[in-house]
Amino acid sequence: MESITIDYKSFKAGISSANGVEDGGYSPLYGGHNIQEEKDGTLYPQDTVTAPSAYTSEFSGEPVLYVKSALYGIVADSAIGVVLDTARRIVEHTSSSVMNWTETLSSTYFTIGQNGDESGTAFQTDIYIAGNDDIALIPVDALGQVGTDDSSWWSVTRGHGALRSGKKNLVVIEDTMYCIVKNKIHIWDGTSSQEDAMTLPPDFYATAAIKHTNGRDLIVFGTVKEDPSESAAIAHRVYYINTVDLEFTDEIEINYEVHGAWNVGGTIYVTIGERVGIFNGTGIDPFYRLNLNLADNQASDIRENAIWTHKGTKTDQGYLLLPDGNKVLAIGNIGSGTIMWHPYDGYANIDVVHMVFNIGNKRIGLYGYTGADWSGTLKGYYFDLDGHDGAAKWAANKIRFNQKVWVRKIVVDHETLETGDEFSIGHIKEDGTELDIRDVTYTKYGAQSETRIDCNIYTDVFQPLIEWVTGGVGIKKITIFYETGE
Repeated sequence: MESITIDYKSFKAGISSANGVEDGGYSPLYGGHNIQEEKDGTLYPQDTVTAPSAYTSEFSGEPVLYVKSALYGIVADSAIGVVLDTARRIVEHTSSSVMNWTETLSSTYFTIGQNGDESGTAFQTDIYIAGNDDIALIPVDALGQVGTDDSSWWSVTRGHGALRSGKKNLVVIEDTMYCIVKNKIHIWDGTSSQEDAMTLPPDFYATAAIKHTNGRDLIVFGTVKEDPSESAAIAHRVYYINTVDLEFTDEIEINYEVHGAWNVGGTIYVTIGERVGIFNGTGIDPFYRLNLNLADNQASDIRENAIWTHKGTKTDQGYLLLPDGNKVLAIGNIGSGTIMWHPYDGYANIDVVHMVFNIGNKRIGLYGYTGADWSGTLKGYYFDLDGHDGAAKWAANKIRFNQKVWVRKIVVDHETLETGDEFSIGHIKEDGTELDIRDVTYTKYGAQSETRIDCNIYTDVFQPLIEWVTGGVGIKKITIFYETGE
C-alpha cells in the first residue's frame, strides 16, 4: 500500500486561504488550534475559554476600545467597563478590592460612539482615550493605581477646545504622542501640547496611522474627498512624515482605504474593508478575506466602512490577532516564517467575535455575540495562547487522488493518553458531511500513544478530521494508507 503523511510540516505551515485550496498546511474550515513554536510541531486544540462573572454587566452598548498600560488594561464603551488587574485577571471596575476608580468618562465634548472613530494609547504610564470630540486622560501611577479621570483633558485642561469630528488616531513615537484627526496633527510630549502642529492637504481625511518600521517616522493612511460632506473618496493616499521636523517626506497614491494598521515583525499589516493586506511601501497587497458574519441589512453601514475590522490586537509574542467570524485569526512567525492560523474558535460559545484584545502574559480577551449577524447576547471570555485543554476540531487539506482509491488504514501518532483524554478520528465527505471513524479514549484504550484504524473508504478525495472532546491530546502525525483498484 502507498501512504500519505500529515505531520509538523503541515501543522506549522498554518491554514490555507480556503477549504479546498491547498496553499497552506491545513484547512481553515475549523479553528481553535495551538501550534506555537514551543509546541515543537505538535498539533493541540485551543485553551478552554473562561467567562468571568458579570463580565458584560457594565456595558450600556458594545465595547469598542481596549487600551493597555504597563499594569492595567481598560475596555470601554461610552463608559469604562472592565479593568484588568496586575494578576492579568479580568474584573469589573466596581470591584473596590482591586481599585477605587469607578467613574464614567463624560464631559461636554467627550463621548465614545459606535462609529469606530475612537482611539486610545498608553503614554508615559498614563492612558489616553480620544473620543468623538475630546481626549480623556486616565492617570496610572507607578504602582498601577488608577487616579481620577480627566474627561475634558484636551479641550479644557490643555485649553484647545473640541477636537474635529472624524476618525481619531493616537500614535506614540519615542517621547511624543500624536493625535491625527482629518488633516491635522496635534502633539503632546508629556509637558506641553500643540494644536495643529502640522497640517496636511485640506482634502485629506486620515483613517489610520502607525509608527514607521524605522521607529522614527509617522505613516498616515487616508482618503481624498472633494466635498467634506460626501462619504465617497476620489482617491486613497499615504503620507510619510518626519517627526523630527514635522514635515511629510513622501506622498503615495494607493488603491484601498485603510481602516487599521499594525507592525508585525517589521511588516505593516492593514485591514481594508473585509480584507487583510500588507503595505509594501508603495501599495497594498490583499491576501485574506475576513468573515465579518454580517446580515444583509448591515452591509451598508458596517461592511462598506468596515469599522470593526480594526478591533484587533498585537500580542506580546508579536502575533496580530483579528476577529474572523466566530474565530480569531492570528498572523505571525512561529518559527518557520509568517503564517496564519486560528487560535480560537467560538465553537459553542460565540457565533461572531466582536473585539479581541491582548491582556498580556499570553492571555487574550475577547467579546462576541451568541447569535450570528451580530445578534443575541454579548459575552466576554479570556483564554491562554499556550493552553490546550479545550474542545476543538481540525481538518486537513483535501487529499486529491488521481483516481478512485481505497483508504485502508489510518494511523495517528499522538501523546500518551491520560485519564480523561478523549478525541475522535474521522473524515469529511465532499458534500460536507462529517463521519466519525473511531472515538479514542483513555477509558477504552489506556495509555497508548498510537491509534491504528482499519477501514474501507472508496473515494478520490479524502479529508481527515480530528475532534478533541476533553484533555487536549497533542497530535504528532497522521498517516493515510491507500491502494488503487475497483
